Amino acid sequence: MRDIAAQLLDRHVAERDYAIASIIGIGGSAPRPVGSALAVDVDGAVVGSLTGGFMEGAVYRLCRESLRTGATTRETFGYSDSDAHAAGLACGGTIEVFVQPVTAANRVTFESILRSTEPVALVRDLRNGAAMALGSWWTVGDSFGRAVVTEARALLAAGATTVRTVRCADGAREIFVETCRAHEDRRSRPMIGRVLGGRTPAETPVSIFAEKAAVHRGGSVLPLSAVGGPVGRDSFPV
Repeated sequence: MRDIAAQLLDRHVAERDYAIASIIGIGGSAPRPVGSALAVDVDGAVVGSLTGGFMEGAVYRLCRESLRTGATTRETFGYSDSDAHAAGLACGGTIEVFVQPVTAANRVTFESILRSTEPVALVRDLRNGAAMALGSWWTVGDSFGRAVVTEARALLAAGATTVRTVRCADGAREIFVETCRAHEDRRSRPMIGRVLGGRTPAETPVSIFAEKAAVHRGGSVLPLSAVGGPVGRDSFPV
């Protein structure tokens, strides 16, 4: 997903919903690795690629349907030897794809991944679409429990992107953990509110939104004691 981070951040800045399709499994040969992503926004614009063309139309339709219904989708696509040869591959195979809408409900989780300047992992429940961003010491998003966090941190340390089944107190959870290397983007800031002192799960998203608002509105991020005049930048007659 990080390979299309700049384009996805454009959608986040504009607060434009999109659906993201990720390769979560491969059988045989495939043009792109597990973790590759394609996104379709509410206007129908596409960024990224999963196969270079021969199943993109079907994935596009799944993304549009996910945006319409708000539901996640998991599909397996098969392709023949002839399709594979046309794409420069040795043989046919299968690609398993997970499609998830990114809306106001989970936007901060995905933005935490896209803006982070440290190695991070995106953890997603393949049954219900719950999502959590996980860094070296922090998490943002849905709660997954200790067993999932421990497994995700081990995969992050190993740099692995894969599907795992984790036994939890409330039953087994099948998760997709996508690890992402450190990323630099001109719009990325020192991430996860560290400059604002965010540390706990409650403080982290608040600090992200505070920084986002400051950048968008041109705020100084100075303490109020150092600022003279009105707090807001807009003034209205009383």
